[in-house]
Amino acid sequence: MRSATSFFDKTLFRSQLKHTWPLWLGYTALWLFLVPVALFSALSAYQGGYSASDASYLLLNTGVRGGVFISFVFGLFFAMLAFSHLTQSRATNGFHALPVRRETIFLTAYLTGLFCQVSSILVTFLLGAAVSAPLHLSFWSVTGAAMGSAMLEAVFFYSFAALCMMMTGQILAAPVFYFVGNILVPGMEYLLRNFAGNFLYGYSGHTDVALGFLSPPLYMYTEVSIASIETCESDSYYVTAYALEHRSFMILAAYALAGLVIALIALLLYRTRKSEMTGSTVAFPWATPIFKYGVAFCTAVALGQFLYYFLFGQYRSGGSDSLPGTTLCMAAAGLVGYFVAEMLIKKSFRVFRAGAKGAAIVALALVLLLWYKKKILLLPAAALGIGALFLLPESLQARFLSMLDFSNASASGRFVLWSECLAVWKDHWLLGIGLGPENFSAAYAPYATGLLDFQPPHSNMLYLEMFLSTGIVGGLLFCGFFFGIFVRLRRAVRARPEKRDRWEAQALIAALAGAALGGVPEYIWFYPRILFFWCALFGMALAVSDDN
Repeated sequence: MRSATSFFDKTLFRSQLKHTWPLWLGYTALWLFLVPVALFSALSAYQGGYSASDASYLLLNTGVRGGVFISFVFGLFFAMLAFSHLTQSRATNGFHALPVRRETIFLTAYLTGLFCQVSSILVTFLLGAAVSAPLHLSFWSVTGAAMGSAMLEAVFFYSFAALCMMMTGQILAAPVFYFVGNILVPGMEYLLRNFAGNFLYGYSGHTDVALGFLSPPLYMYTEVSIASIETCESDSYYVTAYALEHRSFMILAAYALAGLVIALIALLLYRTRKSEMTGSTVAFPWATPIFKYGVAFCTAVALGQFLYYFLFGQYRSGGSDSLPGTTLCMAAAGLVGYFVAEMLIKKSFRVFRAGAKGAAIVALALVLLLWYKKKILLLPAAALGIGALFLLPESLQARFLSMLDFSNASASGRFVLWSECLAVWKDHWLLGIGLGPENFSAAYAPYATGLLDFQPPHSNMLYLEMFLSTGIVGGLLFCGFFFGIFVRLRRAVRARPEKRDRWEAQALIAALAGAALGGVPEYIWFYPRILFFWCALFGMALAVSDDN
């Protein structure tokens, strides 16, 4: 009766250990070979010439970098073994018939696999510390760091593999989900950057992948580093020691914390997972369309680009980048990916008639999204632009949101200043007050209400400043000139025969639109550098929009 409410079942734990011990033994043997055996072999080979710095580097390099590959592979194996009952109908029904809660089954299985890994790492590195004891190697700074790194890596990869086991009912599908999940996001970013670099004028696409941290094995291997420390014992003698960088430890700790969150998500999924989904490629009905269309999209981007460059790429004689050709290849690849996903879900080859509707949706969506002449691009572009605001640093987010907060001193102060400047303009609307901060200060002083605790050098709005400084005629001429450029550029977009000219005109429209928006809350011409930027934009816009 106690097991019905406990989160851990000893009997189930012992049963899981009996089932897991061959993998546990092999995992331990691998670590023993890499750490204490390697240290002992090195000490024997160098016959006293092996230093503490050599031993520290071997321990750290094995624990940090070696741990990435070992945990990446064995984390999957332990998860597949711990949750193998989810892929067999008889085992699933047997486990769920036990007088224990699902939380107990999950946590016991999860802790069994985690215990095997942590215990092996602990024993291995303790033996490594014992072997390197004659070198007076610091345990906490070297052995502890290496051992802790390997454990943190094991927590993340094992938890992620457990989540993959929750998402499928087929044992062979779990490794596919696992490997794809570890490289999917940065891989797709790279492919989309490459695609954009081919067809967006002015964009090279050869920049660092911003979402590389979503490929944990690659990110850990490249970003987690071992620092060398030089200490001077005399005027001419240096001893080099090695240690794990603080930033590297924080990266591993962040991944381990993410792993615990992932394990919690896996637990919540296991609570709602239906037993009859055993044997299904996707264990949750709500994830089925995500899987189908996700596979179709990824296949279109990856296989479609490969197919195009294989058939018509620039490496071939006379090859070039062609958007229609790329669109055709990506649409064909997307259809292949969609039907393959449909076959995996239905476990049948007879899916073409039933999946025709979904395939048509995939092909149409790809064509509309890729063909630049279709206005449908405007909607996802706007959504991405708005969503990008939430990826900005917190300081910039707070600055943007402050514009909507009228209780903010900066925002409320602008409204006070604008109302005072309007009062000035009512008395000088014909000819204005003249250009320059000196004229502004002299004309503004009699109209100041005292609500501002500073003397403003301008009106804090480009358009208001132009009307205030040059009068009604100068303000209208400025607005007519400024917004007339948009009309000329729009005409150039429609009339120019060359694709490059149209792209340049569109880019200038976007740049001037951003500059025009920036002129609303600020008189940006007050700063010479920004004024020069505006003049440069005006010059390029006039050149591009010139009919000759």
